[in-house]
Amino acid sequence: MEYTFRRTRRITATAPISIALLLSGCGGGGTLDLSGITNPVTTCNNVAPNSTQISSPVTAIAAAARISFAITDDGSLWAWGSNRNGQLGAGATTNSVLPVKIGTDFQTVSAGYGHTLALKTNGTLWAWGDNSFGQLGDGTTTNRDVPIHIGSNSDTYKSVSAGLNFSLAIKSDDTLWAWGDNSFEQLGIGDNGPAYSTVPVQIGSDKSYIAVSAGTGHSLALKAGGTLWAWGDNNHGELGDGCSVDMTSGQTVCSNKNVPEAIDSGSSYAAIAAGYFYSLAIKTDGSLWAWGDNAQADLGTGDSKAIYLAPTQIDAGFALDTDALSASKFSVLGNTTVYYHSLALMSDGSLWAWGDNTFGQLGDGGRTPVSAPEQILAGSGDIFTAVSAGDGDHSLAIRSDGSLWAWGANSCGQLGNGNINTSFVPIQVSK
Repeated sequence: MEYTFRRTRRITATAPISIALLLSGCGGGGTLDLSGITNPVTTCNNVAPNSTQISSPVTAIAAAARISFAITDDGSLWAWGSNRNGQLGAGATTNSVLPVKIGTDFQTVSAGYGHTLALKTNGTLWAWGDNSFGQLGDGTTTNRDVPIHIGSNSDTYKSVSAGLNFSLAIKSDDTLWAWGDNSFEQLGIGDNGPAYSTVPVQIGSDKSYIAVSAGTGHSLALKAGGTLWAWGDNNHGELGDGCSVDMTSGQTVCSNKNVPEAIDSGSSYAAIAAGYFYSLAIKTDGSLWAWGDNAQADLGTGDSKAIYLAPTQIDAGFALDTDALSASKFSVLGNTTVYYHSLALMSDGSLWAWGDNTFGQLGDGGRTPVSAPEQILAGSGDIFTAVSAGDGDHSLAIRSDGSLWAWGANSCGQLGNGNINTSFVPIQVSK
């Protein structure tokens, strides 16, 4: 076990610090970098020897930084795209433009920036990829290029979420656990929490958690009854607590929170998605809500207001399912400018997208950003059951027949269709 302690801090919304991810080509794990974000490299067309086209039906998906994962109905886990740091889990560092089989008996997968978490059908937790901050949870900071079992067979989980260098999970007894980087108090373990933890640490003592989502530096969770909780980085109002006004200066102060705090009390939520400096949620009445950074009109509100400090309704009629909502957790563009996109499904299974569209990641056939949800494949009659927004450049979705669809950037083969050509509309990538 490894602990390092740090001081807590308070950040004002009137003078935000620009925090960005330094993405190097088709690499894996990254660190928070205040200087900006490099543009993506488009030269990594390497195919692993055991790659192939996966068969439908697909039951689970996860898209991250130029990498994609899928689980098929027989429990097989597949990965493709960037693999510089072994984040595919295939035991090598070769990129793949076609899916590579990683293992069997899997049911759930979540991809962070450079590391991945997955649950097997028996509830055991497995992790691989970058481990610089102990985000794999194995008690070390050693990177792993194949899945490793975290904990013992008696440690069983029902939900996992991989963020930027940290991880969240709900055990089978509905307790909440966190590990990895804690620079922004995103682990939620209080004032004396470590700078990072290489093993899972329990958050509080409640046994009522039903959903969790790890973003870039903040975390969201739902408890039984649909209450919404948030903690971690709040520099851009991404916790949704409305912040506070300093009585001396009159400035709005958005403080990080080191333990979960209730958000929008009295409301009931069904789905959550923590993104890059922003958050999304669907209430039990099907209404879609968003808050946090909106500097590039990416939040979905249809306007250019720079920041929303509390949940704001975007639209209505959405599916009451966590798989039906996804937010980009990391950004791949710009210098100090942040770009991201989001995906959601309506209750009728129709696909909707908004935000940045530089690489065609919205799937509408163009490259123009969209400031409010727009329907994708309108009029096609296609019904989808799950979506996953990759980190600013590509997207995945499962159609109701179990087929896998992908669109957007493909510089590292993250679409999984055997080439590195960008697609501005959804294409089927499973048999």
